[in-house]
Amino acid sequence: RLAILVTRFLRNRITRRHPVNSHFQHQVIVPFFASLKMTSSVELPTSLHPPASVRGMTELKPEAFDTVVDVPCFEADTKFVGIIMKHVREQLLKLPNFKPVRDASDGAKKLFLLDPCKVREYGDLSAEARDALSACGVGTLSSQDVTLSYANWTAEEVLRAVLGRPDASGFSVVGHILHLNLREHLEPYKALIGKVYLDKVKNVTCVVNKVNVIESTFRNFSMEVLAGEKNTQVEVKQNGLRFQFDFAEVYWNPRLSTEHSRVVSLLNRDDVLYDVFAGVGPFAVPAAHKGCVVFANDLNPHSFSWLKRNVELNKVSGRVSTFNLDGRKFIRTVLGCNLREHAKKGARVHVCMNLPSLATEFLDAFIGLLENGPASPDSSENTVSKDVPKDPSANRSAGTTEDSSADCSARSVKDPSADHLTGSAKDLLTDLSVDHSAESTEDLLQGPSAEEPSKGSSEKLPEWGTPVVRVHCYCFVKEEDRFG
Repeated sequence: RLAILVTRFLRNRITRRHPVNSHFQHQVIVPFFASLKMTSSVELPTSLHPPASVRGMTELKPEAFDTVVDVPCFEADTKFVGIIMKHVREQLLKLPNFKPVRDASDGAKKLFLLDPCKVREYGDLSAEARDALSACGVGTLSSQDVTLSYANWTAEEVLRAVLGRPDASGFSVVGHILHLNLREHLEPYKALIGKVYLDKVKNVTCVVNKVNVIESTFRNFSMEVLAGEKNTQVEVKQNGLRFQFDFAEVYWNPRLSTEHSRVVSLLNRDDVLYDVFAGVGPFAVPAAHKGCVVFANDLNPHSFSWLKRNVELNKVSGRVSTFNLDGRKFIRTVLGCNLREHAKKGARVHVCMNLPSLATEFLDAFIGLLENGPASPDSSENTVSKDVPKDPSANRSAGTTEDSSADCSARSVKDPSADHLTGSAKDLLTDLSVDHSAESTEDLLQGPSAEEPSKGSSEKLPEWGTPVVRVHCYCFVKEEDRFG
């Protein structure tokens, strides 16, 4: 550091007292001082950061983040700005709310402020950049003290400086709400953390923190407002569609956007979707928008209300029927009453069960849905199953047992929440076909499907008089529960 300061002082003194042409500066003076710099063995800083004095702060004091930085710079005529920018753009000091190119003190030139982590001396610039600067009359760098403030640091830089590590760097944004899930040891800092995110994240006007795990019947969670307005009604756009809801009353996970899109991509126009735990409609609405016939249900009256609102908002009312029922009752009544009609029409039927904690507990509701009378013999689906367990509890844990002719596959949804939800999309056949979700793409349950007997077996499937409709069921479970 001392060597650099002495070198800079001598260089400035020489060039001021003994002006020389730019060619001589470039060919003689610059290499000389560059060699002095190299012998000093001074390393460039790796990053700029707030002052160490803010460590452990629990009440945000923006003025405490002010720090003075020695920044390399140069001045050039305004007419050369375009040429110079082509060669030094990547070396400019780029910070939030900071202009690295500004008017010089005399007003006739521009001042270029360089990143001290990338450049300290003229020789740090590439040969091409030095040639371009030399042609513009710039043959050396000077330095200037620049004050950086709270406004120039990112949220991550501020929190790292205060906490010592990026403990609070993860968050989700839902509309104008930024959602945190702070760990217990961050409790003393939560007000500061909320204010920092409110200040630093664009379009956020409310910062909330989850204060308990999701255990309620309706899967919404208690939250506290850390900073900003206490308005939890939001509007979000997902996959080109609009959704409105009160974030404090319903369940919405923005990290499941890709999974919502993936499941909907498996549907074809005019397919039938039964969304057992529809929430505010992230599966039901895009499915209807794609042209599917949708039966959407949710037990939470708030979710049900917003579901109806989102159906209208996205103009798919003609394709969606909404219900406010217990999931099991919805399966036994709404789905059960329509299965035979779907079989007659040869419709592809899908059931979505997005309730990670309890979805598999509802699979026994499917058993026996077709026992009360035969479907039309001209149904296009003529597949059957055998060895369906008669005891609902036998099907309770993973949706099937060793005796079931079930094909089960899975797919991981990477960290959509602390629960690690999982989803699936492969056929499984019982008395209707159920897709159960787990973690990998391997078959978790062995046994032939009704359409493809096991290799080496000459046994024919039983000829039943009642065709069985195939239903594709996407069942979300917690990762730790996936093996039942």
